[in-house]
Amino acid sequence: MSKDKTHYLPNGKPYAGPTHKAGSTLMTGAKHTPQSKSLTHTPPPSPKKK
Repeated sequence: MSKDKTHYLPNGKPYAGPTHKAGSTLMTGAKHTPQSKSLTHTPPPSPKKK
């Protein structure tokens, strides 16, 4: 994952805090804890309007 791209939390909110890698997954926090969350470069899709 690129450091110059926006990272997103699973809920779709942008994340700019410290990160670490767990295997090949980028996660929140400087060190791994049970509260660490996976990050992505793409936000989840917006809910479709009816």
